[in-house]
Amino acid sequence: MGDHHEFGPSCLRRRELCPGSVYEERDLPDISNPASERGTRLHGLIASVISKEEVEAHSDDEREIIQDMYNFFMDYLVRSGKNPKYTPEIRLSYGDDKGVLFFGTCDVLILNLQNKHGIIIDWKTGFKEVDSAEDNIQGLGYAVCAMQMYNLESVTVVFYNPVIHQKTEYTFERNKSLFNHVQRVISDSKNGKGNLKPGEEQCRYCKAALHGTCPAFQAIATELYRVAKTQPLE
Repeated sequence: MGDHHEFGPSCLRRRELCPGSVYEERDLPDISNPASERGTRLHGLIASVISKEEVEAHSDDEREIIQDMYNFFMDYLVRSGKNPKYTPEIRLSYGDDKGVLFFGTCDVLILNLQNKHGIIIDWKTGFKEVDSAEDNIQGLGYAVCAMQMYNLESVTVVFYNPVIHQKTEYTFERNKSLFNHVQRVISDSKNGKGNLKPGEEQCRYCKAALHGTCPAFQAIATELYRVAKTQPLE
């Protein structure tokens, strides 16, 4: 699945909603659970299939999911034009004249350099619907990386979940405002120590919330416990 940057595309939404989260999560270990382990395994399997490696799924259900993902990838590969280049599990980075601002691992990148267009596929394997690609800053993060690295004029970002058969797609056209938005989120977060704004979306995958070390999350949990104790038993 690749390594992670604290401002990588998969973290940008959390940084946008809770600027102080980067400080609370720093140096905390990842928390594994059956759902995340399954997702990691499926990502690894489809990357191997796309790379033409032999793989063995754990179950018939997994085989069906991987076949669905591969068919989905092939459909976009055909649509991408003549002689496209494609790579699964590729590291994308974005930077300025001072160096790399962030990086992340893209599940699939398809390039048509002649048309200066790219397609990014991001696999989702949970049971929750993903946000619209147009509003999903994770996709925007990947798009600006690809635009900068490969001098692309547009990038189509596709989120696909074969488990619940959900697809959301949006094409980002190269525009300075896209780069500015990502840089603003990073800047606000770098200056946001102590600026914690807990909520369902940002806390769901936050390591500080999961480890129980975030003071803002702890305060909410304590208050919920206090209120619960005051409620009469039926």
